[in-house]
Amino acid sequence: MVSCGKRHKFVDLGLPSGTLWATCNIGASVPEEAGGYFAWGETEPKENYSPSTYKFYNNGNYKSISKYNFSNEFGIVDSKDVLDLDDDAAYVNWGGKWRMPTYNEWLELCDSNYCSLMATTQNGVKGMKITSKKNGKSLFLPLAGERHEKDFWPGAKPGEIGRYWSSTRDPRDRGNNARSMSFQNALDLGVYGIGSREMGVSVRPVRSR
Repeated sequence: MVSCGKRHKFVDLGLPSGTLWATCNIGASVPEEAGGYFAWGETEPKENYSPSTYKFYNNGNYKSISKYNFSNEFGIVDSKDVLDLDDDAAYVNWGGKWRMPTYNEWLELCDSNYCSLMATTQNGVKGMKITSKKNGKSLFLPLAGERHEKDFWPGAKPGEIGRYWSSTRDPRDRGNNARSMSFQNALDLGVYGIGSREMGVSVRPVRSR
C-alpha cells in the first residue's frame, strides 16, 4: 500500500459540491512530491505502463477490453461510466471516504467562478496553485509528468506537465480512454483532456465531509 503519511490531510475550498481535496498525491508525503503513477483503474504503481501490462486489456489489445466499455468494437460491454471502488486507487490505498475525483469534480475545481489558477514553483517544484475565491485556501498540484512504458512520455517529463486521472471513463467512441485534467503552464492552466488508460499518471484523492 502507498500513502501520504500516517494521516491524510485535506483542504476545504468552499466548493458548491462540498468536495474536500487531499493536500498531496497518492504516494507522496508532501504536496510537492510526485507520488506514485497509476494506470486508470489500477491501484498500484508499476515499472512498465504499456498495453501489454494493463489489466483491462486482454493480451494487450485495446480493442479487447474486459471492463469499463460501452462498445462491441472494443470488447466486453458493461457500460460502466465510473470506476468501482475496488479499482479506485485512492479508495484502495487510503480507505475510508477517500476516492478518485470524478470528471465533474475536476471541472468544478478549475472553474474560474470558484477558484483562481496560477502557475508557480513551490519548494523548487513546478506546479499549479489553485486558490478558492470563497475562503482564500489553496491547493498545490505538482507537474509530475506522465509515464509511458518504462519512461516518461516525450514532452511530459516532471516539470513539463501534470496530468491527473478522474474516475470517469471517456464517453466517446474510443473505449480505451479515460477522462483527466492536465496542467502545463500559465497559458494552459487547466485543460480537460483524455488519456489512454494504460498511461501512468498522478492521482489526487478527494472525499466528502
